[in-house]
Amino acid sequence: MKNEVMFSSNSEEWATPQKFFDELNKEFNFELDVCATPQNAKCKRFYTKNNDSLKHEWKGRCFMNPPYGRAIRRWIEKAVDSVRGGGDDCCMPPACKNGYELVA
Repeated sequence: MKNEVMFSSNSEEWATPQKFFDELNKEFNFELDVCATPQNAKCKRFYTKNNDSLKHEWKGRCFMNPPYGRAIRRWIEKAVDSVRGGGDDCCMPPACKNGYELVA
């Protein structure tokens, strides 16, 4: 069922609702949004498609709402590698039909 949602849109990009982000940010104090557009960036520092976050080291407390679709696996692998390499927490809230779900 969750896969249907992830692969059912014409767009892979979904902005995180500001209220949802604000609640997470109270606890985690994010420094870098690794999957953003200039219009939906949640942190002062952010990566966009143009500067390809997957090619950069993620430093600081990172927030990630990855592009959905078949490429999501690369984003999850990058987050896991970042944490295993001593990086700070990355937050990944995949969408589901009934709202948002936090995956740690």
